[in-house]
Amino acid sequence: MVYLFFFLLSKNFKKLIYSLIPCFIGWIIYSIVTSTNPIENLFQPIKLTLINSSTIDQYFLFSFVKFFLSDNSNIKYLFLLIPSLILNILIINKITKLNNGLQKLSCLSILILISMPHYPHDYILIVPLIIYSIYCFPINKFLFRINLFGAIYFLNFYRATEIYLNKILIYLNVEKNYLEIINLIFPYLNILFLFFILIVNLQKQDQFQHI
Repeated sequence: MVYLFFFLLSKNFKKLIYSLIPCFIGWIIYSIVTSTNPIENLFQPIKLTLINSSTIDQYFLFSFVKFFLSDNSNIKYLFLLIPSLILNILIINKITKLNNGLQKLSCLSILILISMPHYPHDYILIVPLIIYSIYCFPINKFLFRINLFGAIYFLNFYRATEIYLNKILIYLNVEKNYLEIINLIFPYLNILFLFFILIVNLQKQDQFQHI
């Protein structure tokens, strides 16, 4: 969805069509192999995303909204989806104005990670940020440090920290109420850290070459 918006807002309709061709072929093949309705298959990923986004253990930038809404699933879906769509359009519009291709790819990848719920293995999307941080090192050392630290953390230590922090707190006999609060806040702090990395990388770097 992020790349769809990117091609639309950048008015690159040719690449949009090219990118949709493999998706269309995969959609048809999947429908034939599984003997399922193609129309239902088309909307299954969206349904799964909405279901995941409304569960208590899934985190993304606007996941806090679900704690303030009723149990009506339709209302939850509406208030979870609309802010993410608006955020995507606003940020992607800014990304289209960047000059560097690696910078664009890095920002789009981070936007994907913060916009909807993801599993730990999805953080492989942060790899372009490592390449971009190495490329920008001679020009902006602050950006290099932030990007490299963030990429290494989310690729290697994010999940381990999430698991072992809980075990350490239990070992330290932290009260159950505080433990629950920390377990709720910590994953969201990771999302906010990713959002901070995205904002830092959205700054136009005129010194960078077009690649």
